[in-house]
Amino acid sequence: MMGVFSGHGEEGSRCANFSQRVLPQQLAKFVRQKRVQAYKKSLKSAGKTNQGAWNPKMWPLLSALEYKQCCERAFRETNKMLHEDKNIDDRFSGTSLASVCFHGKHMYVCNVGACNVILGRRCSDNSTRSYKNCSDYNGEEEKCEIEEYACHSDKAEEIPCRSVGERLAVPLTTNHTVCSLEEQERIKLFGAEVKEVNQTEEDTSSIFDTQEGGGSGRKSLRAFLPGKAYPSSRLTRSIGDSALEEIGIVSDPDTISCNLAETDDVVVIASNAVFEFLSNQEVIDLCTASCDPLQASEAVTRAAYKKWIEKKNRCDDITVIVCFLSKNATKNSARSEVVNVSTEMDVPAMADFDEEDDV
Repeated sequence: MMGVFSGHGEEGSRCANFSQRVLPQQLAKFVRQKRVQAYKKSLKSAGKTNQGAWNPKMWPLLSALEYKQCCERAFRETNKMLHEDKNIDDRFSGTSLASVCFHGKHMYVCNVGACNVILGRRCSDNSTRSYKNCSDYNGEEEKCEIEEYACHSDKAEEIPCRSVGERLAVPLTTNHTVCSLEEQERIKLFGAEVKEVNQTEEDTSSIFDTQEGGGSGRKSLRAFLPGKAYPSSRLTRSIGDSALEEIGIVSDPDTISCNLAETDDVVVIASNAVFEFLSNQEVIDLCTASCDPLQASEAVTRAAYKKWIEKKNRCDDITVIVCFLSKNATKNSARSEVVNVSTEMDVPAMADFDEEDDV
């Protein structure tokens, strides 16, 4: 499991660190339980005993639907455990996160809040390819072919391929914020009040407000408790933020499952600050121009930081994970073999800048 955890609020760094430690443990536990159950069921149907049931080599792989259920349980359990931790006050603090897991030949992407995952896919022709949204599972649908990648973005209904051999940036997540009409409608069903508030230039990175009022400046949409002036939140999903759970600020992740193709070269997981001034395609281009994942993550971090300083004269927290999926991930395929392991997948690398809350 690879993930970026971006905290917000006074206890944001502690919420992010807690989730980083607990979520992988919970996911591993639920996946293990479900695989053991499936193996025991197969033994029982074959009239055999449970001897050897605890041998992981014998456990069947989970279907995409089963793995998705494990992910959802892991997110909910992590959120519950954070609420119950007496050492962390998560009433007005929490964390966004985006994670990527590999199970069999499937890649699973889960996210809550404002961290993002993008895929770099090598184009084999110059045609325009449409990507259908596969963020949700339809009935017993268990997998999503690579040609049907859910570009979880309203702008990703149709993405033109670039030149042959170039890498196309495919977004696999969307931010859970009040700006999303779908998320707005969902939290309103829980009684949330969505309002425009004034926001100062210095305050534009604040996700969670715990004080009434605000400065003059650009407008920002926020979710409020009914009849209350504070607290408020721009996020509509997160781990933590227990004070706003009653209005639908929940930990339920969006989860997609996709079969990896030979043309899938690179996956990038990053905090929202990376994409504030860099496009998805710019990030993928920086990665494929690099020799290895570490150099790629450092290049993205430097580029994002430079843009922040140019535009705002300050920098939000930046965290980047880059994973090369194939030996052809860079423009010079020979150099991409510098970092390679027996699984034919390069070791993921993470680069941080000014990391206060991001993990």
